[in-house]
Amino acid sequence: MKESSYAAALAKWHRQLREAHRHRALERKQVEAEETQRNEVAHNVESHFPPRTGFRCQHMVHPGYYADIEEQCEVFHVCTPSNGQISFYCPQHTRFNQKYLTCDWSENVQCSLSPYYYYHNSHYWHRQFR
Repeated sequence: MKESSYAAALAKWHRQLREAHRHRALERKQVEAEETQRNEVAHNVESHFPPRTGFRCQHMVHPGYYADIEEQCEVFHVCTPSNGQISFYCPQHTRFNQKYLTCDWSENVQCSLSPYYYYHNSHYWHRQFR
């Protein structure tokens, strides 16, 4: 009898041990999945921030909206009256059209000509602060 109760207790202990190992493995998988998801979210958030370029609002005469030539006009900057700078990406397949101060289909934008239209900001901001 003693031997059979010992065998039963040993079998129960083995079942509990296997269950604990399975439970730990599931926990590890869940932690790994959560970590992967956190990393993907972090990557997506980082990829939505415009890159730092040489563009500086301090170099602009007027506050306003400015295409970033270095980024082929996929990025534009809003320069505030206090020389603050906020940068944005245009939506996919669009570029900042300096002539119209908005994102436009890429084929409608001649990015290299953007500096020739920077003066449009003087008209817009002049009316805003009268």
